[in-house]
Amino acid sequence: MLNVIIVGAGWAGNLHAEAVCRHAGANLAAIVDQDEAKARDLSRRMGHVPVFGSAAQCMEAGIPFDAALLCTLPDTHVELAESLIRQGKHVLCEKPMGRASAPIAALIKLAQLNRVNVGVNFNQRFSPAIRELKARLDSDGTVHLAHASMHQHGPVHITDHTHEHFILTDACCHLLDTLMYLNGPIESVHAFGSKIASEIYSDVSVNLRFHNGSIGSMTHTFVGGLHESQHPFQRFDVSTGKARYTVENMLDSLTIYPHPDSFSQRWMPSVFRPRDYASTMLEAVSAWLDSVIGNKEAPVDLSCAMENARVAEACVQSLVQGKTVHV
Repeated sequence: MLNVIIVGAGWAGNLHAEAVCRHAGANLAAIVDQDEAKARDLSRRMGHVPVFGSAAQCMEAGIPFDAALLCTLPDTHVELAESLIRQGKHVLCEKPMGRASAPIAALIKLAQLNRVNVGVNFNQRFSPAIRELKARLDSDGTVHLAHASMHQHGPVHITDHTHEHFILTDACCHLLDTLMYLNGPIESVHAFGSKIASEIYSDVSVNLRFHNGSIGSMTHTFVGGLHESQHPFQRFDVSTGKARYTVENMLDSLTIYPHPDSFSQRWMPSVFRPRDYASTMLEAVSAWLDSVIGNKEAPVDLSCAMENARVAEACVQSLVQGKTVHV
């Protein structure tokens, strides 16, 4: 049985804890959060497991655990992961792993040295529609054009947890990961941005060139619908020599437009299968737990996180310098 602790009892931590409790091969050993009330509330709903204010306190108390799921703010990820890896613990971290690539590269070496499994929760890869698109692209030849767009209400002020380029480092990481999951590494970027009644960039548009020779773009705006709204928040549009493929709202459907035909096809997940954002979180965590228990590579590992951070760094550099930047 894999003993697991949750570090961070917020929205993501709640889903991670649920995934652990659902997994036949895992046991929830403790909840860690500086906010004791939040930690105790989550503990109560997960069987009254022990609660601690820090991972260090958990270890000092002698709680046996093999793995930690990090659901804290991005600023804390690298430091927490490093400490746990040095203790020989497996780690799954919420995205982004970090806002700079160099510390992630150091974590890769540390994880190899300590022979632990370190993964990153890019859960949007686990959308049924995205997975169906990936399978079709793998059998459909070469992609020549790939677009991703996102509309989501976001912060407007610089705080301890946000910064001027927050939209690129923290919000676009999902778009970048899914684009590279579908179409491979990104070679170069040219970013444009604007601030609409905001201290941070509220709109970005990034031209992309992929290693396979294809091109594309990524756009994101923080001037969008609230979480409670019904606005579609995301779209992927990919073209090959045979067809155009469109995924709406991450989960809703995959539409195929075959080039020789005047009709389209629509693929939808089964009504008997969960298909909301939370379900992708649960599936992503479960897949990582499977990889640890089965002594296999993480579904999304630190190399993916490092490449993601490198592209985000290039986007920021391009935005600041006003030129194309090679990744």
